[in-house]
Amino acid sequence: MKLEIGDVLLLPTKKVKTYKIIASILGQNIAKLIKNITDQDYLHAEMYIGNGYIMAAWLNGVHIAKYPLEILRHFDVYRHRNKRVKTIIREKIKEDLKAFVNGETTKYIARPYDLQSLILNSISEIIGIVADEEKFEDSLNFDNPNAYICSELIARIYHDAGVDIKQNLEFVSPDDIAKSEEMIKIL
Repeated sequence: MKLEIGDVLLLPTKKVKTYKIIASILGQNIAKLIKNITDQDYLHAEMYIGNGYIMAAWLNGVHIAKYPLEILRHFDVYRHRNKRVKTIIREKIKEDLKAFVNGETTKYIARPYDLQSLILNSISEIIGIVADEEKFEDSLNFDNPNAYICSELIARIYHDAGVDIKQNLEFVSPDDIAKSEEMIKIL
């Protein structure tokens, strides 16, 4: 199957030794605890933008990169069900690429990473074990539409195309994208 512009690439947690990074910073026991508590199927989200390129929010901001095929094989691929939405997303990406190339202000590319959102998302996932996760997220009243974490970037692009993966865009996780009725897993 061929990738299409707007396809969402989700990196399965099982394919990455996630806790190795956390363990090196916080210690092995805390890393195991976090991994067991959050129980997330996916660790990271990116968007395919054509010709082998992806758009992704990493710790140093939103970037465009080209991966070798062997890297792309590590991701599960999700696609929106509706052709109209896919067309709108394709146009949004083209507009942003054109602005980026012309040195103009972009909506997505070259935006900063939202570390505060990442921390709040992590706390929310942990709180979700003992309390209503969405109620907690809503109580934070946090929204920074000019900086992104990986899954928020995807959610905001889809929101701009008229599709909300989750009501509070700031707190969309890669798992929320995978579980959305709007998306279908194609690879």
